[in-house]
Amino acid sequence: KVFRPGLRMNIIGKPGIAKVDFELMCFAISVLAGCGQCMTAHANELRKAGLSNEGIQSSLKIASVLNAGEEALKIREL
Repeated sequence: KVFRPGLRMNIIGKPGIAKVDFELMCFAISVLAGCGQCMTAHANELRKAGLSNEGIQSSLKIASVLNAGEEALKIREL
């Protein structure tokens, strides 16, 4: 039996920012966490909001670059 994580942000129904911005942030976090199921769910929501695949891919790249920069700064502090 497959168990769904049930983390579609049901509790945070009104995040206080535009839904598309919230989904972009959630997508970026899912990318960095490596959760394929979450990435797919958030990418689908982004497509429903009108973002193109190119826009979604660009947000993935931005999240990856920011994460790499943070990791580089950590190494530099050692």
